[in-house]
Amino acid sequence: PLEGFWWQDGKDGIDYDHKEGLNFISIIRLPDFVTKADFDWAIEEATKKKKQDFSRVEFLTYDEGLCVQCMHIGSYDDEPATVELMHKYMQNNGYELDITDKRYHHEIYLSDPRKCDASKLKTVIRHPIKKSGWSEEACKNMMELIETVKKIEKEQAKMTPEEKKRNEWAAWDGDTMLFKY
Repeated sequence: PLEGFWWQDGKDGIDYDHKEGLNFISIIRLPDFVTKADFDWAIEEATKKKKQDFSRVEFLTYDEGLCVQCMHIGSYDDEPATVELMHKYMQNNGYELDITDKRYHHEIYLSDPRKCDASKLKTVIRHPIKKSGWSEEACKNMMELIETVKKIEKEQAKMTPEEKKRNEWAAWDGDTMLFKY
């Protein structure tokens, strides 16, 4: 089926109130066995036979990454309601939208609008997402920090007031990060 990547210049995400600012690329997925050499041969043959310029057609490899997707049934103008439900699902499951200048709003058109009533159009809508909040590494570092602080607190609990006064600074694993108690 025909597919499209959509974006708006200078904007992360999609502003459905300003469709006039949307840009798109139309794509058709090729089978995995089609190589760049096969593609180049097909472009050359089509150019000869059709006597048209196909130089703008590209062999595009795109790693979409983590996404949320939903089947939208209905008019393209009604897509924002489906997208809103997708975003609620995404947020309720600990993810956030990641539409950027490299990751796009993606639509896969399963119906032909020339042959189908708008209310019955089927479109898969796919949005790139990422885990919300801290990265896995930041979470791991914070857990290590918490464990270190717990160890220090246990040691301090055993100290006399005089010893605590002498040891009011503690370093975390010899790094430059210091805490004062």
